[in-house]
Amino acid sequence: MKDELENLTGPMHDETKRVQQKALEQYYAHRNGRKKFKWGYPVVIVLFLCMVVFIFPLQKPEETTSNLYIEPIDKQFFLLAVYSDQYNQGQFMTKSDAIEHNLFFAIERSALLTYAKYENIKIDKESVLKNAKQSFSYIEGNPLSKLKHEKMLQALGLSNDEYKDILIKNATVNSVIESFIKERGLKGPKGKYIGQIHKEAREFYYKHAAREIEKFETEQRSKVTEKPPLIEVQTPDTFRFAEKEHLALDLGLNDQQQYEFINVNMTFDYIRETYGSLIYEAAPIKEYPFHFEPLFYMDYKRNIEQMILQPKWREEALEVLELLEIFERSYIDDYPFLQ
Repeated sequence: MKDELENLTGPMHDETKRVQQKALEQYYAHRNGRKKFKWGYPVVIVLFLCMVVFIFPLQKPEETTSNLYIEPIDKQFFLLAVYSDQYNQGQFMTKSDAIEHNLFFAIERSALLTYAKYENIKIDKESVLKNAKQSFSYIEGNPLSKLKHEKMLQALGLSNDEYKDILIKNATVNSVIESFIKERGLKGPKGKYIGQIHKEAREFYYKHAAREIEKFETEQRSKVTEKPPLIEVQTPDTFRFAEKEHLALDLGLNDQQQYEFINVNMTFDYIRETYGSLIYEAAPIKEYPFHFEPLFYMDYKRNIEQMILQPKWREEALEVLELLEIFERSYIDDYPFLQ
């Protein structure tokens, strides 16, 4: 009977012991847990504060404070670059195109200078001044460059000293990439590093100067208004060039019902190539006969007008002047001398 009872209760007794053991483990775990709560959290907090104390000085102050230096976008440089695109590239260009082309470069320029200062990149000032001086010496030593330079200063209202300051800043920007490569100890072809450094600088600048960039872009783009597209039309027989089939001579009507050339850049090239001998003869500076471009446009045009009086050039001169009259309408809002 006893053996049978033990056989029946034995498993129950073992199960009871297991339950008790588990209860004890939970109890001690709970008690230890309370103890850990009481003493462990202050220790964790202290450790966290210690980490902050040690790590905080390692953070660059610009990332945690409002004293980050941001190189402003240089308006003077930007205006000079827009002027250069419109007057010194041998082609006519709308102000809108010149602005869009140079917004990127003006922002990129300021991005490099900002990022270089942030990274404590050392610039070789002696080399910068030497390069700026060489640039100015070239301008002074080349008659055509000097003439263009003087016209530019007059148009933009700049003094020579102000222009020299721009040259120094340009030379500084040009040296930034070299300085980055040198400071970082980068080896191998420089070309593979240039794009990466530009990308880093651009991303950093857009992150910290987004408002400045947006304000500058809006301000510059507001200076131009978009023209409605031309309506393509047949060339009237009254024009001297009516029988000449060429894309450069395709006409359209503007919103004032005036004729303009649809492929206006092609038109300018067409005039230079087709009437090359006349253009050569009309050159205002005989030492530089192939500079039929915006900067000397009116000088060429005045000479062509005089060539009407010469039987040899009369017909060609009349054709060119007819083409130029239509051509000018495409840029009348972009070049003051055409108004």
